[in-house]
Amino acid sequence: MKHICCRCKNLKEDFTTKNNKRLKTCDKCRADKKRYSHTVIGKKVNLEAGRRWRLTDSGKEITKQINIKQHKKYPKKYKARYRTAYLIKKGILLKEPCFICNFLNVEAHHLNYSQFNKVMWLCRSCHSIIHQRGGQYSIHSKKD
Repeated sequence: MKHICCRCKNLKEDFTTKNNKRLKTCDKCRADKKRYSHTVIGKKVNLEAGRRWRLTDSGKEITKQINIKQHKKYPKKYKARYRTAYLIKKGILLKEPCFICNFLNVEAHHLNYSQFNKVMWLCRSCHSIIHQRGGQYSIHSKKD
């Protein structure tokens, strides 16, 4: 049976089903969209769409539910984040350049969540690399 694709508007037979529901786009258009979403421009578009969605009422509600679940699942992590933010706001804990590359826009990386005032200052890219390697780095923070 042929159907009309909602993207390319062509009459096609190559529609797959998911959970016994017919999808509205053909397999070729879906593959093109997936390929596009992995490009730099596609990632920016998806990121912006996510930001807009989180500003909607349903997005706010779902984000709130996810945050509550994460707080319950990782209480030490959130306690450390809030206390670190408080110390930064009061001027007790000062941001330093990235420990690895000396970039100035930094984030706090907690080596131990129970010691919330001992952090390693890392830029976003170095921080993500460390988390990809299991969250460990061989050299400890300068703030010992």
